[in-house]
Amino acid sequence: MKFNLLADRDLPELASAFPSPFKITRYQNIKELQEALPYNNILLCRSTLKVDAALFQGNQVEWVLTASSGRCHIDELYLKAKNTKILDAKGSNANAVVDYVSFCLAALNAPIKDIGIIGYGEVGSRLYKKLLLLGYTNIITYDPFKKSPNARDLDSIFNCDLVCIHPNLHKDEPYPSYKLVNALLIQKRKPHQIILNAARGNVVDEEALLKYHQGIYITDVYANEPNINPLIINHATIATPHIAGHTIEAKIDSVRLLSIKLHKSLHLPCPNFTPHEPTSRGLTAGSSDVERFLYPAVKPRDVEVLVKPQDVGVDRAIINYNPLIETNQLKKDPTANMFLKLRKSHLRHAVE
Repeated sequence: MKFNLLADRDLPELASAFPSPFKITRYQNIKELQEALPYNNILLCRSTLKVDAALFQGNQVEWVLTASSGRCHIDELYLKAKNTKILDAKGSNANAVVDYVSFCLAALNAPIKDIGIIGYGEVGSRLYKKLLLLGYTNIITYDPFKKSPNARDLDSIFNCDLVCIHPNLHKDEPYPSYKLVNALLIQKRKPHQIILNAARGNVVDEEALLKYHQGIYITDVYANEPNINPLIINHATIATPHIAGHTIEAKIDSVRLLSIKLHKSLHLPCPNFTPHEPTSRGLTAGSSDVERFLYPAVKPRDVEVLVKPQDVGVDRAIINYNPLIETNQLKKDPTANMFLKLRKSHLRHAVE
């Protein structure tokens, strides 16, 4: 079998994650990608690339690897018909998204008594644990696919002061998440309720959100990215360019996780990775403890970087990253060019 890997040049640690027998070719744009496709059987991309028939132009690869938690940019039915295998990096940015929530709450500086979490996957479950450490006791969850603590229905979730949205985006019945937050739920909102969407734009019905103009909306994601709706940007109190999971450490972890998955799938020995803080905790070659490596236990020090119920105005999270800066830039120029520029230039470390 060939081990020719075509990879997005902006992804980190490619050489150490895919050593010999892999031969790496890097692409910078669609033109370079399509020119190199006939000579490569493995594609490693980011969520900004639409992976479908139009991309491949008749070429076929054996593996598609996405350094993303989601697959909504991939035409899975097309790849399945072509017998192309897919690997994703689901959960590799979970810590980064939880950090992002903390930064937004610190910037918002609003009193919160009860919290509802939609989606109890990698992000939702870690956010729940972190909020408990902070002393929030009134936390309920909704996830029809998983057993979650204090599970309630959506009506109960939308009675909370804060609703955090973290499900995968899908249209599968009987519990599609596509426009899950619809007009029926939005029009019942309390006047000062906060909705925070760090999942995918189409989990929320943006038209209904604009129609029932009440409450506070915080979002990192939008329908039709990068061609975002300027009215949503104007409506949102905090609006960032889909960067919630974009820490340097999360990007490294996504590549490392894909490396582990691919090596194991091909029955190759896994590379040894040098641990990095705070998301790494010592991965060794062949280790099956990937979850411990990517998602370490929550430490008491993490409490310092989230909004505490007892002293909302005294918080250090905002020192690490202030989402209002990118929000102001997007509000001044809510175009696709600005969205992509801010997303590409965004740079922050995981919370230490």
